[in-house]
Formats: sequence, structure tokens, C-alpha cells
Amino acid sequence: MFAYIGLIIHSLKSLSFWNDSLLKETIFWIFGVALIMLFKANKAMKEKHFFGNYIISNVKLIALIQYLVYLKSFSLIVELITTPIIAIISASLAYSETDKKYSPATKLFKFLVTIYGIVVLILSIIYIFDNYHTFNYGQQFSELFIVPLLTIFFIPFAYIFSIYMAYESYFRTIYVRLRPDKKLIRKTRIEVFLVCKLSINRLRFVSENLKLFMYNNELELMTGMEDIRKKLIPRYTLMRLAKDIALIGFGSIITTLYFKWDDFVTKTNQQVANKSSVDTIKVNTSIYALNKNDSLKIDTVDIWKFKSIENQNIIFENGKKIETNLRELNYISSLYDENKTPFLILSGKECDSCDANISIFIKSPIDSLIENKYSYPGKIYYWEDNSLISETRMFIGECLTNQKNMIIWYQKELNDENKWIESAYTVRIIDGKLVGRFEPVIPDIKETLKLLKAKKCFEVDRLNQTSEP
Repeated sequence: MFAYIGLIIHSLKSLSFWNDSLLKETIFWIFGVALIMLFKANKAMKEKHFFGNYIISNVKLIALIQYLVYLKSFSLIVELITTPIIAIISASLAYSETDKKYSPATKLFKFLVTIYGIVVLILSIIYIFDNYHTFNYGQQFSELFIVPLLTIFFIPFAYIFSIYMAYESYFRTIYVRLRPDKKLIRKTRIEVFLVCKLSINRLRFVSENLKLFMYNNELELMTGMEDIRKKLIPRYTLMRLAKDIALIGFGSIITTLYFKWDDFVTKTNQQVANKSSVDTIKVNTSIYALNKNDSLKIDTVDIWKFKSIENQNIIFENGKKIETNLRELNYISSLYDENKTPFLILSGKECDSCDANISIFIKSPIDSLIENKYSYPGKIYYWEDNSLISETRMFIGECLTNQKNMIIWYQKELNDENKWIESAYTVRIIDGKLVGRFEPVIPDIKETLKLLKAKKCFEVDRLNQTSEP
């Protein structure tokens, strides 16, 4: 920080905006503005227009009052005593404001600073009236504007510092929420940075809207990040600007044809990809058919009817067995696709004698690669202080009116700002694939409870757990 401030002063001095007589104002600015700004840099993640407000606070009326306060020069001994004391009080005040539990200390520090300011202001006004004929107005002008000028030039450093702190804090949250899946943690961090870059406003938006505790694989993460991108206001990039200028200018016809051709190629590629995906699904779902023109002649429900659990294995009525890597394995229910092929809803955890929580897993007995992990319903308490951080209820069946064969999680999660965020996450089987998403409009849980009472769905028993350290 001090190296950056030295660079600012050197630049201002080379432009004749700073001289040695401004050293006192500069020192006061370092301890009274710059250090406090860094102490409060973490607030930039929570407060919109934090830096803009900081600049305004240095150019409004209070800045003039501060200037008047600094006009009065005391003796060297008084300056040597009061300057470090006021610097310590100011730094302590900034620190005490970071937590409400220090509010008594905050009131005391504010009182001391106020008393000191009033005394110095009165002495400064008396000094002005006694010496108005001897004022060097050019020098006074420099002294008046040096603080706002230094603040403006210091903003880039403070912003980079705050964005670093914000990323460090949010990346730590990602690690806690998604451990021990290191690959998913790394992918999430990369995606967050690609979306937010150096925008603290975007990072704030992502931290408030990205439901980390519900993402268990890369596909779900990418779906969630795509929803975030759609909600963010797109930037007017240089490429878009160049495109618009070209459309208006001389090359409008050629440019229009180019973009139409580009759109055509993109749509064609997308159609080819979609057709390939559909063909793949058809091949997979026709394995149990006699040929592509016949309907399925084997009742897959009977084939994959659950029988029992043996250690880490799922046993079916037909004698078939599926091996899993889950400990404390338990069968909950099944969802079925249009061909009556089941997706098994299981619970368990992925290791023995570890801090991993019991989770929900959805597994296909046909495609061993299909296995998704979800949060187990119940309350989650933070492992350090046992405070409640999330609460979830899970329902299976016709959870919403005329929407059968689905799972829904109603959840509340405590975010980094200690605010409870409500959401609803659903899982359905579409074209033989698990499709999960956060509902854009949260359904009323009363609707699900009515269906529960009518026995059209059931609720998974809730389990209280502590968060994974």
C-alpha cells in the first residue's frame, strides 16, 4: 500500500500538484482515509456504490470542515503526541465498526474523535479570523483539494484489494460447500471468475443467487451458471459496438449477410447436435426392444424391482446386483422414465470414518455412469459454533398439481450476509435423463402438503447433521 501511495505522490509532484508543505495533510489522509478505506474494503461486497460514496464523502461539505480543522498548526510536541493518538483511535474505530458486538467501543471512539474535531475546528476558525490577511490562497487551494485528489487516485488500489478479499471469502465458501469434490470446487471457482471477472457487483450477485449446496456435478453447475448469465445485464462490448457501426455504415449489407450466415451455421450445428443426442437416447432406450419398430416387450419395472441391500450392493428381485461405493446405503424410492426404466433414489455417504454427511443419490441400474448427488433433507448446523445454516424438506411423487414422478426440495439457506434465502429445487426425468433446476418461481409448500395429505406424494424423513469441516 505504502509503495502505491509513494507512486501517487511522486506522480502528483512531477505534475506540480504536490510539494513538501502538503506532507502533514498527506499523513493525515493516510491514517484518516486510506487505512480506514482498506479496513472497510470488505463492505464493498455488501454495499452497492461503496467506492462512489467514498469519493463523494471526500468532496462534500464535511471535506471543507476537515480542511478547516487542518488549518490550525500546533506546536511540534503537541503534533507528535496527538497525531499517533488520533491515528490509533481512527484505526480502532474502523475495526470496531466491522462487528456489532463492538458497538460500545464504537460509541466511545466516535465520542473521542468528535470532541477532538470540535476543539480543533473552533481553534481553526479563530486562527482564520486572526490571520486572514496573511493567507497564501494558492497553497490553501492545494491543501483543500489534496485529500479528494489522493482519494480518487487511491481508489484503484482499494478496489483491487476489495475484489481480492471478496474472491478469497467466496472461494472459501465454495470449498466448504462442495468439499471433498476437488474437481467440482476447481470448476466452480473458474466459472465464477469467468462470469464475474473484476466486477464486484457481479460477484455479489453470484454469491446471492448461486445455490452451492445443491450442485453435485459439473452438469448442474453449468446449468446454474447459465441461469446466472441470463439474469446478469449483458455488457455492451466492443464487438457489439463494431457490429452496430458496421450495420449502420458503408458495409451494412455485407455485414448483415455475414451475421445471417453465422446464425444459420450456428443453428444448423445445434440441430445436428440435438439430432445426435436424440438418436443416442433412442439407441439406449431400445436396448430392451426386439427391434426399433416394436414396443418394449419386457416390463422393466418387474426386471428392476428392488429387493434388499447387502453391504454396498443393491439386490433386485430378478437376482441382478448393482455395486455402489456408498456406505450406510439405504433405498428410498424410484422414479421411472417413459419406458418404465427406474432411477433409484438412495441415501448414503461416500466414505467410512470421515466427516462426510449422508446425501441423496439418484442412480440408474442400466447406465452405471448416471449417478447424481443431492442434499439430504433436514437441518444443517455449522460445525464450529453449532448455529443453523440450512433447512431442507424433500418430497417424492406428485409433488405439484398434475406434475407426477418428480422430486422437490424446499430449502432455506443462510448466506454470507446472514440472510435466509429460500429456494425450490426440482428433479424430473426427461428423455431418459435427470433434469434438475431451481424453480424461477418458488411453489407454495402448502400445495405439496395437500398432495402429501392426499397420499399422492411422500416426504423423506428429515435428518439433522453438522456441516462438513
